[in-house]
Amino acid sequence: MRAEEPPLYFGEWLKRRRQSLDLTQAELAERVGCSVFALRKIESGERRPSKQLAGLLVVALQVPSEQADIFVRVARGEIGCDRLHLPAQQAETTAVPSPVALMRNWPLRAAPLVGREHELATLGQLLRDPLCRLLTLIGPGGVGKTRLASELALQEAPHFADGAWFVPLASVARPAAVIPAIADVMGLVLRGQMEPRQLLLNALADRSALIVLDNVEHLLESAELFAEILTHAPGVKLLVTSRARLNLQSEYVFVTQGLPVPPPDRLHQALTYDAVRLFAQSAQRAGANAALQGEELAAAVQVCQLVEGMPLGIELAAAWTPLLSCQEIAAEIQRSLDFLTTSLRDLPERQRSLRAVFDHSWRLLATEEQRVLSQLSIFRGGFERSAGRAVAGADLNALLALTSKSLVRRKESGRYDLHEVVRQYALSHLMQTAEYTETCNRHSRFYLAMLDGCEPALRSGAQRQTLRSLVEEIDNLRAAWEWAVAHNMFDALASAARAFGCLFELSGWLEEGVKLLESAIQAADDGSETPMQRRLKGEALAQQALLLMRQGRFVSALECADKSLALLRLLSDPNLLVRPLLFRSIILHMVGDLDGSQAADEEALVCAQLTGDRWGEAYADFLLGHVTHLRGNHQEGYVRMQRGLRLWRTIGDPHAIALGLNFFSPAAIQLGRYAEAEKGLQESLSIGQELGDRWSIGTSLRFLGLAALLQGKIANAQSLLHQSLAVHRSVVTGWDISRSLLYLGEADLALGDVVGAQEHFREALIMAEEAHAQPLIEEAQLRLAELLS
Repeated sequence: MRAEEPPLYFGEWLKRRRQSLDLTQAELAERVGCSVFALRKIESGERRPSKQLAGLLVVALQVPSEQADIFVRVARGEIGCDRLHLPAQQAETTAVPSPVALMRNWPLRAAPLVGREHELATLGQLLRDPLCRLLTLIGPGGVGKTRLASELALQEAPHFADGAWFVPLASVARPAAVIPAIADVMGLVLRGQMEPRQLLLNALADRSALIVLDNVEHLLESAELFAEILTHAPGVKLLVTSRARLNLQSEYVFVTQGLPVPPPDRLHQALTYDAVRLFAQSAQRAGANAALQGEELAAAVQVCQLVEGMPLGIELAAAWTPLLSCQEIAAEIQRSLDFLTTSLRDLPERQRSLRAVFDHSWRLLATEEQRVLSQLSIFRGGFERSAGRAVAGADLNALLALTSKSLVRRKESGRYDLHEVVRQYALSHLMQTAEYTETCNRHSRFYLAMLDGCEPALRSGAQRQTLRSLVEEIDNLRAAWEWAVAHNMFDALASAARAFGCLFELSGWLEEGVKLLESAIQAADDGSETPMQRRLKGEALAQQALLLMRQGRFVSALECADKSLALLRLLSDPNLLVRPLLFRSIILHMVGDLDGSQAADEEALVCAQLTGDRWGEAYADFLLGHVTHLRGNHQEGYVRMQRGLRLWRTIGDPHAIALGLNFFSPAAIQLGRYAEAEKGLQESLSIGQELGDRWSIGTSLRFLGLAALLQGKIANAQSLLHQSLAVHRSVVTGWDISRSLLYLGEADLALGDVVGAQEHFREALIMAEEAHAQPLIEEAQLRLAELLS
């Protein structure tokens, strides 16, 4: 610095000194770890550096040690620039440390942060709010709290005159050691007659700083100290990471979640999701050469889903990619939580495996909290508060404690759940205790009892609401069913079977329902047939008949219905006979046995009336009308089906109403009541679309096509019938497909397309033979013979 041109202010001195060292603003900013924008403000005199930044500038600008204190005081504006006698042209040869080396209290960033842009923006806005003095990032271990807090602090440091300070507390064993830990990081000397606590408060009183307190969950007794810091140091803000809330009035809480994971229908965009991006980046660092694509990409997505986007879980899994395929990694994670481990030496011991991460959280829990958490792990897909209390003894206080410790989550809907990795960890503890079997028994009986007597609600105006609530619990219901099957809980299974089959029918999970019911039948068929086992097998066979019938597998369905009736008749309870008789009647009239169908209907009607089963009564009455129509008496069948349909409307079952409107329409069409038929079919189509019932939708479209065909609207008929086939081919086989193809063949003939008609009649014959539907077989054979002649 030339004596004849003294600098007017510190920023001018800084600029000249930087230029004398041949440094650009960008280069100096990188060396001291601040932004170019911040450095520009300092050089222009609009801002002064924090004490932390001034200390970094001492090294970067090669200020001799004897001038360091003076430099910092000049930088802070405590004394004038004339006290700085260091020549601006002086250049020394000592190496300038990197920003990471200078910031020894800051956690090393092994790689750039992936994602978190939204969180950083939200948290940054919170920290800039004058009312937010204490911000706690909570979440389970491994979710990325420390990394997020570190990035946030670096982003927000320029807003604090004394910068940001990172205080790691994971290794601090006692609350009393928190004060010296903070002082040590910030270079504060706590000497004097006062207590260290007061000395710390005095030292921070005039500071403008952001202090990051990392990993405080085991030091919650220090929360009062943090509150005192906020009271005595108005320029200080605290950014805390913890697995549990501090429970202070001034605390703002941010729940840290895993990285976004692509849903099943977004696999083609998987690499745009942060969880998959982190997996790919981590795999590359681990030495994996192959790019993620095809089956490997799908498996990588599965890995991210299994750990619910948890960054540590993703990184530990990706570390295996040089040795294992992503499919193998996913399988190992499902097999054991212990797979997610690493031997990397630069990771803290507590982060080298997910089990180690959760061991730390587990040790912080009280004995009763450990018991409740382990028993809550038995739930699949979350649970309601009532279920948590009944199965795991989790009262509101226990749920609050575990939620505040980031081990249980409460969703906006009010349901609770556990992060899947937390659940696996807690379940491993439960399985080592004598309470495991009893907890599983309580869980199984609780959810099967939920199904017991639930069928009337599923067959009523409450169908939509009841179905939604059961579908929400489907993972628990599956687990409850499978446990009961494996442990011969025949009474619970028998009471739940009817609603279980109904649930799987209404949800469209036909094949899965058949298999789960079969598992119960096999369990009960152990050679010692008690009345309860007989009832279970009979009820399960009846529901199998329903699901197989909906699939179009009539032979198997009829066999199940007959076996069901043979078993249930021995129990002398007419209530048990209504469903298998109805299902038998439907199958028989589909395959052309109208006498047998009518006999089964009449018996079902009597049984329903005897037991007050109004839904069964409506169905039997409707089916008798439908059989009457099939015999050629359309007017009488029309009247009787109307009666059954009115009763269904009174009951309010939308699924049954849609079914009734569909199969009522052919009789109305035969009577020339096209407008009435089409109005009913449009209503049925609307109900089917609302319920997501593809079988009902396809049936409505088919009969709308028939109405158009018989009115000479051939093009419209073809369009509707093709739509019907497109829907039904993904759901059923046999009868429904054959019926639509026969109508489509008639439409072809109406347009003179003989070749098209032959093709449709031939396929219709194949489908009819598959369903053993004799009326359709004969109709297809007749139309083909006429064309050939």
